[in-house]
Amino acid sequence: MTVALASIWETGWDTPLRESDLWRFLVDEFQLDGGIWMTPVSGIHLRDDSGIHERASMADVLTELNLTAVFFDQDGDEALRDFVHPESCVYVTGSTLASSLSFKRPGDLSVRIETPGGTGGLWSHQAACLALYDRQAKSWPQP
Repeated sequence: MTVALASIWETGWDTPLRESDLWRFLVDEFQLDGGIWMTPVSGIHLRDDSGIHERASMADVLTELNLTAVFFDQDGDEALRDFVHPESCVYVTGSTLASSLSFKRPGDLSVRIETPGGTGGLWSHQAACLALYDRQAKSWPQP
């Protein structure tokens, strides 16, 4: 089983070096064996042990990983509460300026996270954290 995350740097509000700390937490806390894949290449030297890999484009990331892609977007096809997570996959989030669905290929899956406010206003690392928690919670034995 391989689980990875892919996203776009939030270059409009912060530097990738500072943002990498937010993503690095997910690698450690959820023990992601597939790591985190970010685009585009920032040109900033990230720690070698960060678990974060950079590629020029999302197409490059998806081709290299060759996993089922699950896109998280406010316009996703299925609600997270009803979603059955694939055993191996890459969860793809966009950025505040770019929808992840623009990278969706035929056969890829898309999920929306419904919130009380209904605006879909989650940062990409927040959406990723919710997806990973939901995956974990659905794997726990039911009483």
